[in-house]
This record gives sequence, C-alpha cells and structure tokens, in this order.
Amino acid sequence: MTLAQYPGHIIAFATVAAVTAILVLAYRAPQWRRLGRLKWVLPVLQCVPIAMVVILLWDPARALTDGHDVANTVLVLFDTSESMSLTDTGGPNRLEDAIAGFERAFQPANEGMPRYVYFGFDGSLHEVSSLDSLPRWGSRTSIMPALDLLRSQSARPAVSGGGRVAGAVVFTDGNALEQNVKSIPALDTSELPVLLVGTGADETHGDLAVTALDLAPRVRLDSGAPLRVTLEGNLPADAPVTVDVTRDDTPIGTRDVTGAGIAKGATLDFVVPADTLGVHSVSVRATTTAPEATLANNTRQTTVEVVEEPRLRVLFYTQWANFDIGKLRQVLEREKKVALEFQQDALLTKEDTSRRGPYLIPQAEVQFPSNADALNAFDVIILGPCDPASFAAEQVAALYDFVVERGGGLLLIPGQEDFDLARTREPKLRALLPGELTPASPAQSATLQPTYEGGGLGLSALEKDKTLNDLSPYYAVIKKPAATAGALIGEAPAVLVQRAGRGHVALLNLRHLYRLYREDQEGGALRTLVAGLVTHLGAAAGDASRVQLLAERAGNDSRVVRFTVLVRDEAYQPASGATVLVSAGEAVARMDEAKPGEYRGEILTDGRDTLVARAEAASGGQFLGETTIAIRLPVPPGEMDHVARNRTYLEALAERIHAEYVDLEQLTPEHARAFPAVSTVAEVRDVNSAWRTWACLIALCAMLTAGWFARRMMGLV
Repeated sequence: MTLAQYPGHIIAFATVAAVTAILVLAYRAPQWRRLGRLKWVLPVLQCVPIAMVVILLWDPARALTDGHDVANTVLVLFDTSESMSLTDTGGPNRLEDAIAGFERAFQPANEGMPRYVYFGFDGSLHEVSSLDSLPRWGSRTSIMPALDLLRSQSARPAVSGGGRVAGAVVFTDGNALEQNVKSIPALDTSELPVLLVGTGADETHGDLAVTALDLAPRVRLDSGAPLRVTLEGNLPADAPVTVDVTRDDTPIGTRDVTGAGIAKGATLDFVVPADTLGVHSVSVRATTTAPEATLANNTRQTTVEVVEEPRLRVLFYTQWANFDIGKLRQVLEREKKVALEFQQDALLTKEDTSRRGPYLIPQAEVQFPSNADALNAFDVIILGPCDPASFAAEQVAALYDFVVERGGGLLLIPGQEDFDLARTREPKLRALLPGELTPASPAQSATLQPTYEGGGLGLSALEKDKTLNDLSPYYAVIKKPAATAGALIGEAPAVLVQRAGRGHVALLNLRHLYRLYREDQEGGALRTLVAGLVTHLGAAAGDASRVQLLAERAGNDSRVVRFTVLVRDEAYQPASGATVLVSAGEAVARMDEAKPGEYRGEILTDGRDTLVARAEAASGGQFLGETTIAIRLPVPPGEMDHVARNRTYLEALAERIHAEYVDLEQLTPEHARAFPAVSTVAEVRDVNSAWRTWACLIALCAMLTAGWFARRMMGLV
C-alpha cells in the first residue's frame, strides 16, 4: 500500500500536535473536570474523525499484481586454451568433449530450460554468441577472468536482460596459471551456485616433456658451460628417447634414455662450449618413437652469453711460505685475467725444536691493511696460512667490511698449528667462514670430484683430469646452510663457497695443493681450480663494485621484470639522490629511490627466460659505477608442460570458491536441475484506493453524531 499524497513526517506531526493542543485547551473548562472518568470518551470521539480526514487526504492506495514466470540465465564458461585442443581418446578434442557433455546434461535446445550465455576464457575472457564460435587455443590459461565474472554477476540480473543469474558452469582441465589456490580470493556462491567440471583424461596415453634447462646465463670465454636438462614423461618402459642439444644449430651432444628412465623425472648433463664471444642460442629436443599426446613440450630453448672477463685486482697475503703458496703464486701470475699483488709477512729466523721444520715469525715490515680504502682497491683477497690472533681489531673490521659492504671476494687457504683457521674466536672472522672447522686426519685420502654446482664456478673441466687422486682435506667441515660445495673429496667438501653480505667467501680445503700443479700444462688442475674460484669471487669488480643489479618476475606476466639496484658511494655506503638508469634490450627506464641506496622500477621485456641488463648510477655529476648482469629468470609453467587433467587442483579450487566439482564423465541432467529454469516475476495490474469513499463518509458522520450526543449527555451543549 502506498500513500500517494503523504505530505511528509514533519507536516503530519505538526498537524496532529496542533489539533491535540486545541483539544487540551478546549476541555479545560470547569464542566469537563466534573465528569470524572467519562470525560475521556469525548476526546476519542473528537480525534478519530480528524484522523480519518487526514488519512483520506493522504490518499492511501493498494497495488494489484499478477505473477508470471521468466527464464533464468545460466553462465557457461569453457576453457579455450591450447591444452583443450588435445585429443585424449583419438576422437574429438577436449573442448568438443566438454561441449558434447554440456549439451547432453543441460539440453540447451529444449524448451523450459534456462537461458544460457556462453563465454570462453584463457588469458582473458570473451563472450560468444554460440558454441560453434568457441575454439580459440590461447597460449596460457588464467582462471581469474572467469572468477571475476562470477563475482560480478553474483545475485545480479543477466547482462542482456531476462531473469536472475541462477548459476554458472565452468569447464576446464585444470592446467591454469594460478596453481596456488590459497592465492585465489574466495567466492560467495550462496546466491550464485557454481559447478566446476573437470575435462580431459587423468592420464594421457603417452607424453614426453623437456621441463627445465639449467644453464648459466653468462660464462667466460674458453670455458665450458654446464647444461642440465630435466625430462619427464609417461611412456612405455622400453620406449627409446633421444635427447639432442644444439648450439646455434650446431650439434654438441646426444644422449639416449628409455621411458622407464624418465618415469619419475630424469636429469641429463651436457657441456656447452664457450669458445666464441657473444650470445648463443641453445636448443634441446627430445624425441621418441612412442605415440605422444602433444609434441609442443618436446623442445626448449635458452641462451648463454660468452664474455671476456676484465682483469681482477688480487691481493695475496700470507704469513707462511711452503710449496702450496709458491705454486699458487705461480698459477696466479700466469693468469691473464689477474693483476696480482703478493705480500708475505714472514721471514725464516730460527729453528724451533718443538715444531717440525723451520718456524716463520711474522715481522712488522709487511702488515695486512687495516683500513677500508686500502682493501677496496682490490677485487679479491687471498689469505694464505695466517695466525688469526695476529690480526688487530681494525684489520678484522676492514676485512669484514670489504666482503660484506664492498662486495669483494675472499679466498681462504688453510694452514696448521698456529696458522689454523679453526683456532679463530673472532666473531667477524667466524661469520665469514663457510662452515664449522675441525682438523681432519691426513690419512683420509680420496679423489677430487667437482659437483654440479662446481660447474658454475668453472670447475667442470676437472672431471677430465685423471690425476686428482690421493688427496685429503685439511678440515672436517660442517657447512653452513648458505654454503655450497663446489668439489668433494669423498664426502668431505674440498671447495666451499658462501655468500656473505654483498660479497663471497671460498675455502680451499685441500692438503698438498702443489700436487695439482703441472708445469707442462701451464699449471694443470691447480690453475683451473684457482682461476675458477678467483673469477667467481671477483664478481663485483671495478665499477660494478658500487652498483648491484637484481631482477625478478613481476606477477604472472612473464614480460614484466622488476629491477632493484643497490648503489654505494665512494665510501661504499648507501648513496641517496642518485640518478639510476637500467636498460634491458631496447628498453631503458629510470629507477625510483625506494629507500637510501635502493632504487626500484619495472621494464616490459620480450618475456625470455634469459635477460641481459645494464645499470649505471651517477650522483651530483659524478659517475658512481655501472654493472651488467645476465640472469635466468624463472618461467611460469607452460600450458603444455603437463597436459593431463589436474583433478587435485580442480578439487582444491572447488573447495576454495565453494563450488561443486564433477568429472565430465559423471555430468548428468541431475546437475542441470540444480539450476532453476524460471523465476516468478510480479507485475502491477492496477492501483486502487485503499479506503472506500462512501464507507469512510458514513463512518465519519456516525463519529460526529456520536460526539454531539456525548456532549449533550454531559451537559456541555
């Protein structure tokens, strides 16, 4: 009921208040006070007619309605990405199977069914007019556009009119970009029920995939770049698999495995030659004679940049002279990439009967630098056998800051007795050590074997050396969690490397290093070992020591790369107010200062997994430094990496968005009946007055007459 002429609360209240006030004044007469309880009958008989007149003036009305049924709308969303083009049974592809299952269960051609609105989704959402126009084969599936549509349409009318949105059905195989369901916002389906239908086979009839390539993005000239290829598949156990590796279309390696060998994943190691400067394309292709669901995941490509490293400024300081130190000095002086400064603070002065051999007493003539400026002139410091107790506090602090703040490299050569690194109790020196050290027995001898991580240190060439036997470690090492073993002697680390602040520290845990030296091979294995370590430790050389460049993917878009540049001034302190430019490919962007010494920004790249970027910084017209990095960025899993239906993910997704999950094979008309086909809509037929005019007039006259008789009986008239 409506009050067509209602004047508003304020006017209605004022009218009632005025009438009440007049009545109160009128009935304060002496005759009124003598009537006792009967006096309250008359005000009621006087007020009711007035109220009736007011309500009549407001013109209350009643709407007369009729109800009729309107067809509801059901949203139907189909995954149109590349994996939906696959054939699981030798007949229709997955999308065609999904359409056939939908038509069988929901019967869109029959009368009395809801109105269906069709959408396709892959990287984005698109509406189609019919099921025939669905195929699209997008390169990547994202479930978020579909969920955004469901969230926006929940309990709202359909876009093109009609009844309410009664629900939604989503067909997908689960090969979506958002595999972490916890990162997907929950969906309120109390007003919009959702049915999630898993499409495709749980196991394909056969597939072989190259899932990962692990290759250093940049290697130095005349070295070997280790390449690790990861394979997965579900082929017959005896199915032959051939893996071919090419560099710039030139074959460099072939390996044969079987289906059984890759059933639970397999890794194959290759070495990519680095004999020519520049950027080289490396391609890996896996082939088999067994039938496969798709060939799209059999090939992967990446790139590697071969560079010529600048000369590294190296300080070699020792307090002990022996064959190991002499041979180390020889190979470093032969190394063209090293500018060596050798300092020995030891002189042969006397025989000590309590020690084996001559005792070298440190002299004051050659002292280890005790200030940061002196150490910062070098890129790498090599400490030979030194007495830890002989280092003053300022020398320890300068060495610690050189590694942590400046980003320099430190190579530790162990010694014995007073020159044993394990004896140090100085907290900053212990923090630089890559592990806890205890003396090892010299009798524990074995063959030196580089690890896979050692390939990144340039130690892979040692695998071909057959003379690396009968070696023993100096220390039994409990390595720190952040440390990496580059080579082993049995189970003991022979080369241990760790990151410390901006720099790196390495421990050469070997006795009798001189045995690795070969004069006829220009130093032999010892030169390979030391040159690789020094090159790795000198990563922040020259101008690059003040500028550090980091890169990472920004979100799910593989083309957007987020850069972070850490800039230091001449004193290697965070530099504020600097101008920092980063270039990646043809794109150049200026970084914004996030906090003192840290600058950030994003660049849109071509989406490759290998990125070569350059950063340069200047402040107050003074050039601070520049650096170039080649980095391999993680690539989001490809659409065709795993093509089987991901039921585990779909069930977790259904629980996350409060939907019902069903396999396509189990989809029946019962699921369709969960969505009401029609909604009842009320339509206004007519609007009549809620008060009958003549009936109100008769009631009004009766009230006025009764009031007059009541006044007469009371003697008020």
